[in-house]
Amino acid sequence: MADDDPADIAEPGREDDAYTLDDRAVARIMLAVDAGERDQLLGELAHLHPADIADLLEQVSAVDRRRLIEIYGRDFDGDILSELDETIREDVLGILQPEVLAEAVRELESDDVVDLIEDLEQDQQNAILEALEDSDRVAVQSSLTYPEYSAGRLMQREVVMAPEHWTVGEAIDHLRDHEELPEQFYHVVLVDPRLRPVGNVTLGRLMAARRNVLLKSLVEDTFHVIPVTLDEADVAYTFNQYHLISAPVVDETERLVGVITIDDAMIVLDEEHEEDIFRLAGVSEDASLTDRVMTTAKNRALWLFVNLLTAILASGVIDLFAETIDQIVALAVLMPVVASMGGNAGTQTMTVAVRALATRDLTAQNALRVIRREIAVGALNGVLFGCLMALVAGVWFGGSDAGAGDRAGDAADPDRRGDGRDRDPDAAGTPQDRPGARLGAVRDHDHRRGGVLRLSRAGLGGAAVSGAPRGSAGETPLEARKAAARKAAFARRKAAHAAAGPGAAAHLSEVLAGHRGVPLAGYMPIRTEIDPRPAMAEAAAHGPVGVPVIQGVGLALKFARWEPDCAMVEGPFGAMIPACANYFEPAIVIVPLVAFDRAGGRLGYGGGFYDRTLEGLRARRATLAIGFAWAAQEAERLPLEPTDQPLDMVVTEREVITIGKS
Repeated sequence: MADDDPADIAEPGREDDAYTLDDRAVARIMLAVDAGERDQLLGELAHLHPADIADLLEQVSAVDRRRLIEIYGRDFDGDILSELDETIREDVLGILQPEVLAEAVRELESDDVVDLIEDLEQDQQNAILEALEDSDRVAVQSSLTYPEYSAGRLMQREVVMAPEHWTVGEAIDHLRDHEELPEQFYHVVLVDPRLRPVGNVTLGRLMAARRNVLLKSLVEDTFHVIPVTLDEADVAYTFNQYHLISAPVVDETERLVGVITIDDAMIVLDEEHEEDIFRLAGVSEDASLTDRVMTTAKNRALWLFVNLLTAILASGVIDLFAETIDQIVALAVLMPVVASMGGNAGTQTMTVAVRALATRDLTAQNALRVIRREIAVGALNGVLFGCLMALVAGVWFGGSDAGAGDRAGDAADPDRRGDGRDRDPDAAGTPQDRPGARLGAVRDHDHRRGGVLRLSRAGLGGAAVSGAPRGSAGETPLEARKAAARKAAFARRKAAHAAAGPGAAAHLSEVLAGHRGVPLAGYMPIRTEIDPRPAMAEAAAHGPVGVPVIQGVGLALKFARWEPDCAMVEGPFGAMIPACANYFEPAIVIVPLVAFDRAGGRLGYGGGFYDRTLEGLRARRATLAIGFAWAAQEAERLPLEPTDQPLDMVVTEREVITIGKS
């Protein structure tokens, strides 16, 4: 760097420009392109990162881009392709000579190659695949078979793994003897004999440990496995939520097939945030500075048309008060202030909401609370700035002749007196004086409004009344409706239990047969509940089966290991629980019911134990909730709350109901 021009060195205090293309460097590059000086061009580009070169190619014109690439020639770096915007990348691929393109893509990791070709035409894909070595081609083609925007498209096939029984010394010797390690990796993935990942060992802990230390003693506490079909947005969320550096990717048999690193996950996270910003502004998520004029205009026209319709609607509301505005000139002056403040307040709320949706902080559980908070904030700020604007308006128009237009016509107005004050009839029919403000005297224009505002106010009043709790003469409160539904369901359940014959759990056994070995939670039936124990006993021969144990009021359930012949003791609410509590976390939960509907709604006993339990389990992993009940317990529609956890399936003695497919 001793030969660099001192003028090119960033000035103190210019940290914001330290990582951007220097204008003078760009000028020198384009001068070399104009002169056709290849050596000078290579010298200038040698100091730039591939991402900076990609930015340069995006910023120059199409003609200059072609000239630069043609002079760059065989030294074109493959990493530039992975940094290019998608709208430019296809043009660059068309400019590169086949032999240059082949050499460039051979330098890329498999995930970068997949990202490069997945949106290209078939002939361009074939050209790039033919340039790869056989092993790399197979890896890329395999990744392309996975769904778009899935972990399978995001992962790289180059993985550093080791058996879980190896020592540190064996792992280090293996790494030193291996000639084709990935250019960058952060973990050694430990696998069992079936090639299933069981832990991560960081390179730092590996290098700091003695040679005879077992690798499995060095695994990280935080370890997450990514299913190959998981959406890439969920992958990015997992990395950001749990501060991951890399994570193994597994197929449907839980075998290791690749790895995703932090750089790929953060690119997805950045794209998700960019997409949210574009949606907030009503711009297509694929918009780019390099798009053609007609493409950009077409993409923006729809949202602008929607805005036009809402603006016309707002203008119609203003027109309802046209006579008032004619009389009070100050209102026309202040209308833009109201619109601007209202728009800014709405944008603030929308921005916070969109951001919370992107980070998954806004959920169904806290949505109502957030809405109430935003309404309170809007009301508080409305009162604050309304009072402030009243003071400003008083000073602004206090000495002005804003109402002169009104007073000039007082003599011809039968509703006015000569003093510029309105005369409104009171209940007794006598005149009631109402002083007019200096902003102009306000008159009643209900005849001008027609029915629009009156209907709106009635609707608002009706909404306010309907949202309030009612007494016995009106709508029954939710808890009372739940109690009534439980009472009716208990009666139906009792009758079904009394009339039941053998084999009530046959359909449940068929369902569980398709999930052999998956950790399962059933329950010990009480009173007239349908008995799942025959199906649980069959499942216990293939994997862990447990029953719920109540931990306390307001707490989630825990599940203790159960076997058909294990010792049982009486637990809370009379349900039997294993005498020896060996707790585990199930992936399938058989849920007892009081009533159910075909939309997945469930009515329990009112303690909320299963709702809290399913909410916690589903936050950590995919959990299948199977309701088990008598067919007679079905209801057409149940009174539910936002916190009620839905069922994925309902099994009765007669049928299997898959929610959403019935």
